[in-house]
Amino acid sequence: MIIDIIKIREAKIDDLKELHNLYQRTIDNTCKKDYSAKQRKVWKSGIRDKKRWTEAIQNHYFLIAEIERTIVGFGSLKNDE
Repeated sequence: MIIDIIKIREAKIDDLKELHNLYQRTIDNTCKKDYSAKQRKVWKSGIRDKKRWTEAIQNHYFLIAEIERTIVGFGSLKNDE
């Protein structure tokens, strides 16, 4: 059995394109049965707000999960001081 090693690291601005691709694929594939095409299209339009994504990467605790240098997941936490 081959076990893939998942590496966790902080996100960088250079990850933005790959993050956007994963975000769109996830919405299309995982949410297909629960949301209409129109709803998914609106949801995916959130990637157009590059300022929001950039601020999240720079100001949140934004982590990336990678397998063999391919981003397979991500998440962020905002510190509400």
